[in-house]
Amino acid sequence: MSYLKEHYGDIASVIGLLVSLVGFVATIWNVLRAKQASEEAKQAARAVVTRIRTHLLINKLALVLDHVRAIDRSCRNMDWEAAIENCDEARTTLSGVKQHEVLNDSEKVFFDKAINTLGELIPYLESNQRSKRPRPVIHERRMELHLLIVELSDLHGRLSSSAIEAI
Repeated sequence: MSYLKEHYGDIASVIGLLVSLVGFVATIWNVLRAKQASEEAKQAARAVVTRIRTHLLINKLALVLDHVRAIDRSCRNMDWEAAIENCDEARTTLSGVKQHEVLNDSEKVFFDKAINTLGELIPYLESNQRSKRPRPVIHERRMELHLLIVELSDLHGRLSSSAIEAI
């Protein structure tokens, strides 16, 4: 008993040290858990952002597809002004989405080719628009448009399917 009276402060200090060490370990443990939870939340947020961006890409591809179909329709009707306007819109939209992270390299190359194809079509359409005797669009140009429609439809379908699977 006299030992406790003489060393009460020492014993209290040792107990306080042990309690502090346990508290410190618990704090470190909680900090690590919070950091892990934070990383998981960041990853989840990135996944959601990617999903949203993919849905926006799908919507923009649908818009481009509508423009390319409108180009084809306008060319058949020899409505050069509408065809030129839709070419510009399709090229602008494609330029804005061609670097999206879900697109593979061949799809990015396809976008570049599509932008160039539409860009080459514009002067052709403008010359028909200025001509006194406009001619229907030549077979080669129409086939390029049909190929664009098919490939854009394929890409749109693939991305739509993968977006649905991700849900």
